[in-house]
This record gives sequence, structure tokens and C-alpha cells, in this order.
Amino acid sequence: MLGNNTQLSEWGKIMTINVFGYTFDFGPWQAFALIGNFAFTTRFLVQWIASERQGKSVVPVTFWWWSIVGSLVLLIYFIHRHDIIGVMGYAVNLIPYTRNLVLIRRHQQVG
Repeated sequence: MLGNNTQLSEWGKIMTINVFGYTFDFGPWQAFALIGNFAFTTRFLVQWIASERQGKSVVPVTFWWWSIVGSLVLLIYFIHRHDIIGVMGYAVNLIPYTRNLVLIRRHQQVG
């Protein structure tokens, strides 16, 4: 278990926090990953609000941008952690998110 003053990497020291009896290490990289999770949560809130305003299910362009931001942040985090499962998951996610933005752009240029 890493202690309060243990150096995890060259990017800052970590602290250990205890939540419901479970011990977690928390430092700059974990804070960075939380930003990615926040982006993913934001994308669903944006979609929900847009759908409520229009009275039907819609996916606004900002949904795809938040998806890309969340994926990139978490991809960087998982690369840093050398976690192949996270890297594969978030790298692949970028393909449909980017493709949807391309399709939206093409539709806007035609219409």
C-alpha cells in the first residue's frame, strides 16, 4: 500500500484515502482521470437536456465532442497506467465519435 508521502511518478505525490473501508491511492493522474469521467457524465446530461427541450430523443453535436474529450483524457490516463484494456476501449471509442462528427459536417454542408 502506498503511503501519504510516496512518490508515484515524476508528476506529484499521491495520498491514500479510505472510503467505506477500502483504501485508494489518489494523486494527479487520478484527478486527471476524474476529468475524463466528468466529460462522459456531461455528454449524457447534454443529451438528456436537449431531448427534454425538443420533446423527443435527440443527440446534439456537443454530445460527440464531450465523448471525444472524455475518451482522449481517459486514453491518456490508461496509456500512463500501461492498462491495455483501457487503452483498447477508449482508442476504439474515438472512431464512431469522430465519424458521427464527419457525417454531421457533411450533412450541414449539403443542406
